[in-house]
Amino acid sequence: MDEAAKLDRLRQALPKEWAVKADAMDEDELRAEIVRAETRQREIASEQGSDEKLEEVQAGLKDIKGSYSATIKTQRAKITYCFHRLGELGKIREVEGWNGKLPTKQAVGRVRKLLPTGWQEEADAMDAESLVAQVVIAEQNIHRSEAAKGKDEKLAGWKAREKDLTDPYRKEASGEKAKVQWSLHLLEQMGRLEHVGAPEDEATGKE
Repeated sequence: MDEAAKLDRLRQALPKEWAVKADAMDEDELRAEIVRAETRQREIASEQGSDEKLEEVQAGLKDIKGSYSATIKTQRAKITYCFHRLGELGKIREVEGWNGKLPTKQAVGRVRKLLPTGWQEEADAMDAESLVAQVVIAEQNIHRSEAAKGKDEKLAGWKAREKDLTDPYRKEASGEKAKVQWSLHLLEQMGRLEHVGAPEDEATGKE
């Protein structure tokens, strides 16, 4: 996307009445608009964070997603542990398709906590062929869980409710961000952008 197209897209994101007013603003007014828009973005974030209805919907959404996430985490933990055991048995390089690295000790320590009770002991007694079979089974379970998640109508409904509640915040915040960007563009056209303050000035404490 060329610069002209980017500016046109940015212009379209602005509230129409504000865009007309901004074109007639002087440097001080544009600087004030930048501060005002940045302040409003923080207010929007705060309002969204304290929206009790949205919080309730996000909690419900988290609960539904949680069951799928837990299943997938468990299956990925099994895969990691199987690769670890194949490495311990000295069989990892014999596994067809293997071209990666063995799990680190830290990774194995983490996944042990996610394994179902008794499963590690069973895996420790498996031979290489059985471990590879477990990897395939775990991958199948991940695929099935992700497919079920994609078809979950209840989950889709909660996502739609969350979108309805977050869209007003997102749209207003996007408009305020566009105001900042457009104000900077206008200041640059005036040749006065340096008066806003350059990043290196902030880092070095220059005025």
